[in-house]
Amino acid sequence: MKNHFRKIISLIILCGIFASQAFAASVYYPGSTIVSSDATNALDPNLQQTISNQIRQTFSAYETKGIIQDVNALGTIKLGSYAFAGYGHANDSLEWIVLEKTGNTAVLLSKYVLGESEYNDTNDSMAYAGSKISKWVNKFYLNAFTENERAMIADTTIPSKTDIEKYFTYVDGTKKLGLATGSKGISDYWLRNEVLAPTAWYFSTYADCYNGQFGEKFGIRPMIIINLAPIA
Repeated sequence: MKNHFRKIISLIILCGIFASQAFAASVYYPGSTIVSSDATNALDPNLQQTISNQIRQTFSAYETKGIIQDVNALGTIKLGSYAFAGYGHANDSLEWIVLEKTGNTAVLLSKYVLGESEYNDTNDSMAYAGSKISKWVNKFYLNAFTENERAMIADTTIPSKTDIEKYFTYVDGTKKLGLATGSKGISDYWLRNEVLAPTAWYFSTYADCYNGQFGEKFGIRPMIIINLAPIA
């Protein structure tokens, strides 16, 4: 009888684990693609609460200033580490601008351009899914974050032209707030294609979006969407 009871309890626990993994794997940011299923890892409550508190404090201070779209007014948080050229000698802590917080989800954009690549290996498609740049992002995700950090991340991608229009305001006729530095100073960086197209958008050092062609190399500025612990 005791053995039968233990089997029932074990089955209930196993079902709970599968259900939680299915939920975590189903979370994604509209218009983007989940690049890894590692988000099904068990969450570290201490890490998640620490990051959640930082984001809530940052965003609350930001909202209080009454300048909702001036991203330069937002503070940044540190999450992950990555050895990228021009910023130190080993793995440097990654700094993220908090673009948006909606419920228990936050959108974070790398403060810096962290790499450089062609958009794709072939000129027959500039789709983001399966592209050379998406593979770079996937590798970055696996290398830059610990297992506990990856458990918080619902999606790792790059911003789209729609994101640029949403999060950055015009200053002197340009989106100057979207500028970011790389290893060589202010850098162009690719934007994620939301539809299949023969070219891909990039954000230029002129603070506006232009069409990039096959064979051109521009920077990569990662964006992550993370799950926040519920407010106690």
